[in-house]
Amino acid sequence: MAQEEHTVSTGKRIVVNKNGTWKTKKYAAPNEEEVKISTGKTIILHKNGTWNTKRYPAPNKEELELNNGTTVILYSNGRWKKKVFNYATGSFTDSRDGKVYKTVKIGTQWWMAENLAYKASSGCWAYDNNSNNVNKYGYLYNWETAKNVCPAGWHLPSDTEWAKLTDYLGGEEVAGKKLKSANGWQLYEGVNYGNNESGFSALPGGHRYYGGSVDDVGKYGDWWSSTPNGSECAWKCGLNYYHGKVYRDINNRNYDYSVRCLKD
Repeated sequence: MAQEEHTVSTGKRIVVNKNGTWKTKKYAAPNEEEVKISTGKTIILHKNGTWNTKRYPAPNKEELELNNGTTVILYSNGRWKKKVFNYATGSFTDSRDGKVYKTVKIGTQWWMAENLAYKASSGCWAYDNNSNNVNKYGYLYNWETAKNVCPAGWHLPSDTEWAKLTDYLGGEEVAGKKLKSANGWQLYEGVNYGNNESGFSALPGGHRYYGGSVDDVGKYGDWWSSTPNGSECAWKCGLNYYHGKVYRDINNRNYDYSVRCLKD
């Protein structure tokens, strides 16, 4: 042999030479090596014995949600600006009763910008049996009626489609403020948790319980999805007056909630 390498009991690596000699193997120092130290920082060790803290390049831009629900864009040059959600608007006439609805495009989805106010033959009620509430909030529908009450070319959105809207607006923690109308919601400790940045113009139409009692107009809004949950419940999307979040949960299909139609 010319030479062989072996690991000895101390854990060191040695080189055994043909001429009967041996030596500890030396490893050439790398040009640089990264090490994470006890503070959690990563440092770079250089071959010449110096070191420096590793720096990570700043992204060209990054989005950040502020505590008030506003989305801002941070730029690598130290500047920032408020993110503007661009949306297109239009209108749609329901041929069944001639009612004209405002519409809004948010991301890739075209939504009605008003609650549905079509009087179905069953499973449909005005809040507190007051037609003035229909003019403002639309009708409240049970789930079986809600599934098929949207006009041709439109449909009751699935839970996945509600989630797509919410995600486009920054997620459940902040999207509610952007969905809610800037007016028409009860204040919470003097604070208005709606700014309508999206153009969705959600209003708090309340709900009707199984049995006929109504509650929470001005404070809560709930909208059915087409997605069932078991044999008795279905998913819905909700907003309330005391924060800017969106909540997606389930309830009994015999409860009556608002409907927002989504374009096919």
